[in-house]
Amino acid sequence: MEDLTEEVRQLRSRIENLELLVLNLSKHLNVPTAPVTEVITLATTPTTKSDSEIKSNSLIGLDCVFQPSKLPLFGNYNYNMLAELHIEEDILCLNISNNNYHLTSGSNNGEIVVFDLMKLKKHSVHQVSTNLPILCLKYNRNDSMLCVTTDKMISVFSCFMDKPYEYLQNISIHDNIVNSITFTNDLNVFISVSHDFIMKVYNIHDNKCIHSSTFPDIITNVQYNYANNTYLIVAKNIKIYNYKNFQLVTTIGNPDEIYYTASFNTAGTKLVSSGILTGNVTVWGCSNYDLIYSFSLNQTSIIPVQFSNFNDQYIVFCKDSNSVAVIDTTNNTIVQNIENIVEINCICQSECYIGYGTVDQKVKVYSIV
Repeated sequence: MEDLTEEVRQLRSRIENLELLVLNLSKHLNVPTAPVTEVITLATTPTTKSDSEIKSNSLIGLDCVFQPSKLPLFGNYNYNMLAELHIEEDILCLNISNNNYHLTSGSNNGEIVVFDLMKLKKHSVHQVSTNLPILCLKYNRNDSMLCVTTDKMISVFSCFMDKPYEYLQNISIHDNIVNSITFTNDLNVFISVSHDFIMKVYNIHDNKCIHSSTFPDIITNVQYNYANNTYLIVAKNIKIYNYKNFQLVTTIGNPDEIYYTASFNTAGTKLVSSGILTGNVTVWGCSNYDLIYSFSLNQTSIIPVQFSNFNDQYIVFCKDSNSVAVIDTTNNTIVQNIENIVEINCICQSECYIGYGTVDQKVKVYSIV
């Protein structure tokens, strides 16, 4: 019964998001097609403040330029380019809020830019650090909180729809670079992993560490499964833990392979990862963690791979330095969806949007129609 209730909640959320998207597109897609579109520049301002001082700018009324050009077919969906932002700094990470309202970028200069996807305007700017790059961005489940990592520091923001985000605090609980962070079902609790070989579970509201574990290898990735209250840790292989008692459930992976990242699908029924040594993409079921799919990319490198937010039939990954592609798991074929991009630094997706940052300091946003 609880599973059914959760499915209904997710379905309602998806319908609401799609209704907002349709409303947004109906307002803007009648703009005449221009042969060349002007790039919106979101200028950054140098600051002399210390890392602990967070500068926030208020809402800025800059309209983005629309280019109603269609991208190739992706599964049963088309992409429509909505906006292009020029951040004037290298973009290292992106994330879209769970409600599809905001896209946030993290830059090499320690700045985050929050972009309003409904109004297609810059929402607010926050200088998190003066000399350290933004490494990771993560919203909690109801989008009331955002965690931003810079080196060993985790900065926490309160998120608002109609006003700039509000800086809450800095949390320093690791002795080395924070590689990955994920929120749990508790909106105030996150799990972080670091180059210091330590995984920590931390309660922001109480400001205390709930649990800590040390691993023999560097921990590169952590992901939480909302469907069954488990989480995965990637430290060469992939380990699944029970969040209630922090006990190991199982270890999966090829012993001759090294894994770097892994992620669950939206329903929490599957997880996918790619190997560094072989480049093989592997999918496991989350009921008994048996291998259910394998595909060879015929290359050996760290390839970020994840399930499509639209259909578990497709796995999204960066095929090379200038294209994003998907694997159709029903026929083992690669389907190109975005090609000839200036080298990609990062990519994010939701049920309504996909965005990516490039080395020429641009963020491009597409809607799914």
